[in-house]
Amino acid sequence: LKTSNPATKTSIKKFSHTFFQNSVIARIESTDASIKPEDKEIIIVSAHQDSLNYRLPFFRAPGADDDGSGSVTILQVLRSLVAQDFIPPPHIALEFQWYAGEEGGLLGSQDVAAAYEEAQANVKGVLHMDMTAFVKNGTTPIIAFFDTNTDKNLTSFAAQVVDEYLPLGWNLTNCGSRCGSDHMSWTKAGYPAIFATESLFSGKPFFPHQSCGFTDSGLDFPTNIHTVGDDMDNGGQYSFEHMLEFVKLVRYSFSFSCVSRHLLILYQ
Repeated sequence: LKTSNPATKTSIKKFSHTFFQNSVIARIESTDASIKPEDKEIIIVSAHQDSLNYRLPFFRAPGADDDGSGSVTILQVLRSLVAQDFIPPPHIALEFQWYAGEEGGLLGSQDVAAAYEEAQANVKGVLHMDMTAFVKNGTTPIIAFFDTNTDKNLTSFAAQVVDEYLPLGWNLTNCGSRCGSDHMSWTKAGYPAIFATESLFSGKPFFPHQSCGFTDSGLDFPTNIHTVGDDMDNGGQYSFEHMLEFVKLVRYSFSFSCVSRHLLILYQ
């Protein structure tokens, strides 16, 4: 952020909680003062920065996919915007949010969303990224969008972006009522939010109490999340190339959201 265009105002702050981890919020906007900060339309892209070993909570929980991949994906989006001297239109602020405590029950995002709701923040949309790197050997990479607790219009928009500009397909998915991610906090607060992830969620939970994770080897979903095995080795199934497609999805979506009438595509 220190190297950003002088015409771009940047900030980064910690968002404290009642537990011992902060969420982090980075914001970029134009230095044009014609519109007050509180009147700007806010577009948010998010991920969660915590990880957890469900079965052995005092053992390692590397969380390379869940959700190191999503966290790095949105960090790369931010880095690329700054590197290209991107200046948001005066009426728009772009925010990058890394949440604490997702594995404990969406704790960080609930606090952040509640604070924005109380402040009556003009949040136009939230694109949440939770797990973006896994591609099972022998399968075709896709982007999957959750169809529960999400905004249908925003999901349709993101799917059209995939159709037009990404070299892979998309599908709709969900994992029932027993799991989810931080997009749910924003939906609960009344804001439009969507959730993009690496593969279809389906199958039988391999812990009765666990949010996600599956044992059926026929599934395209990773079986080692929430364990010591969620690392970047993973039998060659951890794909930085797949993560890049999520970076492109966010960049194209930002471009259309910020300058939709001109169809200005900033990602090359």
